[in-house]
Amino acid sequence: MKQFCLISILWVFFSCSNLPKEKLKQFSVDFEYTVENDSAYLQVDNHLFAPLLVRATTEKANAKNWVTKHFPLFIPPKTDTVFKFPVTQTKEELALKFSVSTADTARLKLKPVKLPFPKGKTYKIMQGYQGSFSHNKPYSKYALDFTLKKGDTISAVADGYVVGVIKGYSEGGNDFKWRDYANYITLYHPEMHFFTQYVHLKQNGSLVQLNDKVVAGQPIGLSGVTGFTSKEHLHFNAFRNSKGVMEPIEIEFENGIKGKDLKTGAIVKH
Repeated sequence: MKQFCLISILWVFFSCSNLPKEKLKQFSVDFEYTVENDSAYLQVDNHLFAPLLVRATTEKANAKNWVTKHFPLFIPPKTDTVFKFPVTQTKEELALKFSVSTADTARLKLKPVKLPFPKGKTYKIMQGYQGSFSHNKPYSKYALDFTLKKGDTISAVADGYVVGVIKGYSEGGNDFKWRDYANYITLYHPEMHFFTQYVHLKQNGSLVQLNDKVVAGQPIGLSGVTGFTSKEHLHFNAFRNSKGVMEPIEIEFENGIKGKDLKTGAIVKH
């Protein structure tokens, strides 16, 4: 009995590991913001093969109308852009804070895509659309969890570009506080105007780098158990982002496999 209690205490200790001290970013963008006389200048270097949406916020009441008038900004792929705005306030009076996300405002042109694992492999669905455990949020309602084991190969579902990579985390946990500490890859699919994400990769489990071009079926990563998860698996999500907010979309795979039909326990063969 004493041995059982000791094991239980150790399990609780390890399952409550401290969160990483640093939040990693999937990509970075170079900004330069200045105010000179009656003009504000914002230089944005978009080195990604995807459009960007730049948003600005301020706590200064007298500057909020100015922000609403000039933002958000849309930056084409692989573009170094300088914006010039007329201003009557100083830089301190504007007190701008910027945020940036990948974005595409074009109309979706969806077509069936490949499954996110290699040909010949078979996995089960651990959680489907609007699953009660973690697919019950607006950004994850059309996500799919496949029972890939740690180290199993993840494949791109369609041609595109790598626009986000996080690979430095080593742990995870069955607690929502771990949500922002998963390794993942984000792909942009310009022909269809949407993005896909492959989440919970093992540490250093990315087989691709930022701005790599990928083709459908290409191995891009190794599955793991990082971030908010109770078990090792691949969390797959398709989404668009036209307003700075992730908008999940339903997906259809090849051979007539529809994401909405993949319920918990369903067997999926590629």
